[in-house]
Order: sequence, then C-alpha cells, then structure tokens
Amino acid sequence: ATTQAHDRLYLTGNAGTGTNQSGFVHCLKLDGTVDNRFNDGQAIIFKRPEFERTIAFALTPHGSGVLVGCRAVSPIEDQMPIAIVRLDENGHVDTAFGDQGWLITPEYPEPYTLLTLTYEDQEIIELRGKEFIARHPL
Repeated sequence: ATTQAHDRLYLTGNAGTGTNQSGFVHCLKLDGTVDNRFNDGQAIIFKRPEFERTIAFALTPHGSGVLVGCRAVSPIEDQMPIAIVRLDENGHVDTAFGDQGWLITPEYPEPYTLLTLTYEDQEIIELRGKEFIARHPL
C-alpha cells in the first residue's frame, strides 16, 4: 500500500518468509528519493511478539504522521487481532497513541483498508474487510 501525505510518499509492505515475515513502512520524498528525516532513511520493521507473523496491510495519514495497520497471520485461524501503530513525522512510534503507540483490536477476519474519519461527531479509525466494518475511537 502507498499513500501520499505531508509532501511524502509512505510505502508499506512485507518482508521475509514464514515465521520471519514482518511488515514495514518506508518513506520517500515526492521525487522518489529516500526521505532521511523519517527513521534516518531506513525502513521501519514491525513484528509483534504475540503474532506468529506480522503483515502490514494499510496506512493512512493522521495528524503530522501516519497510522499503520498490521495483522497477524496464522495458518490455523481465520480471525486475528489487528495492531495499529501511529508513527510521528520522524518515523518514531507515538507513545501517546493507544497503549505505548499501539492499538490492538479484537479478532476480525482479514481487513483490507484502514481509514480515519468522523462518525457521529467523533474521530474514529475504521477497519474494513470483505465481511466486516469495525470502528474504534481515536
């Protein structure tokens, strides 16, 4: 997934195989060169200890940073919790968000999108999958 925000391009995807698979976020300038202000130009790798494998599936702008959605992958279960992390403009985890920068949701089927929007006068995170829509207050 890719999104353009704050005069940058944010890229998210997955690296590795098997139980070593992890999600990542990388930030580029609009001209396609690496943005060294974001995590010193290095990709950020996400691996949650409670997830067998962590897959980054979506990202969306939030404030001056971005929210990144990661899901667990298990060959046995079809529903898993979602981990959403907020990164600031420098690529650091924003510990003021959720629990030390992370929001861990209940178990859901596989999600495809991550949005922020206003619903009933409250800013929310919305997760959407083929079979569900889930909303969490921000």
